[in-house]
Amino acid sequence: TVIVNYKHNLFANIVVMGYCIINYFILYSYEEKDSPTTIGSQMKFINTAFICFSFLTGVFSIIIFFGNISFQYHSIWGTTDSIGTFDGRLWGINGNPNTCGIMSVISIAFSVMELFLKHYKKLFFKIFFIINIVIQYVVLGLTKSRGAQLALIAFVGISLMMGLYLKFIKTKKIKKFAVVLSILIGILGGAAAYGTVEISSPIINFVVIKLNQAHTPTEPPIEEVQRIDLEKSDTSNGRFLLWKAGFEAFEHYPVLGTSHKNVYDFTLDSYSGTLALNGLKGGGMHNVLIQTLVANGLVGLLIFLSIICCFGRLIMKYIKNIPTRENRVAMVFIISILCMFFAHNMVENMIVYSIGWNQTLFWSYLGFCMYFITKDMGLKDKPNFLSRFAERVTAKKNVQPSE
Repeated sequence: TVIVNYKHNLFANIVVMGYCIINYFILYSYEEKDSPTTIGSQMKFINTAFICFSFLTGVFSIIIFFGNISFQYHSIWGTTDSIGTFDGRLWGINGNPNTCGIMSVISIAFSVMELFLKHYKKLFFKIFFIINIVIQYVVLGLTKSRGAQLALIAFVGISLMMGLYLKFIKTKKIKKFAVVLSILIGILGGAAAYGTVEISSPIINFVVIKLNQAHTPTEPPIEEVQRIDLEKSDTSNGRFLLWKAGFEAFEHYPVLGTSHKNVYDFTLDSYSGTLALNGLKGGGMHNVLIQTLVANGLVGLLIFLSIICCFGRLIMKYIKNIPTRENRVAMVFIISILCMFFAHNMVENMIVYSIGWNQTLFWSYLGFCMYFITKDMGLKDKPNFLSRFAERVTAKKNVQPSE
């Protein structure tokens, strides 16, 4: 795709290729020879670091909200970033309500995971994780980010379904109904998670208004609204319009696509509508599958879907034969977190074409997932390129010279 579209944004697209290499071959890499304890320590470090960071940002964001503090500043990238509360939504200190929202959901997921895996034995950490969950729920409710709420539903629903399925499947009386019962409870759990956020948001807003009658929402800069705020246009938050424009661009570049950095310009060129495509410049198609279709054409989408299917097949096969209880608990949360990221990327575009904490967490957790699958299932052909390459290099070095 980059070669075909070399006349447009060649250097920027090469940089995107570098991002993809980092995601696929470095962040995703894992070493099968590591012990489960080592992998557990790595997950513990990532989870704890992210929880602590999000806890601090969450506390500061709530203080900013209650203090009615809002301002803009010019970043080193030449953009105008915003901190505070705008148009009734908490942007926090992340400069974006949707980023603030998904950070809270990930922090909730990691906190729940740590509580169940019991990496920390002291009561202090358990209390800290519970307090963090409460704070992140408050932040999530104030951001009003529907994409983040969808991610929360996916995490709660999938974790409940998997956890209960693994428990019910061993009970003779309800073994036949294990799948149906797990799905029903998972759906109810996801709905309950969504309901708590929807209920808490107006309550918090009411309290703030009563405590601070001078609280008046500030309008964000117009370029920021166009970049990320899709919350007001329709039930899809403006995404249906973006997706329709994306399919129009796909019709003009069906085989190899436009390349990632040309999605914005080429989509505008082929767009037949009259309404503004809010969010296109900063967030692309707000759907990782449609973004792949437009950026890399039908060929790219088929490759991407085949990768998803291969991972899905391995994961489904492994779920039925997880050897130990510790691995079962860990895999329930690892798979639920991966599904959470993927659900969020049905309304956002964060895990493939760029680099940041979203991508780092997703590809690292996919590596953790494949570590357990590769080790426990005894796969001869390792799913990871770097693992195979490293093994071949090591094997050549260890060859003894013939006498």
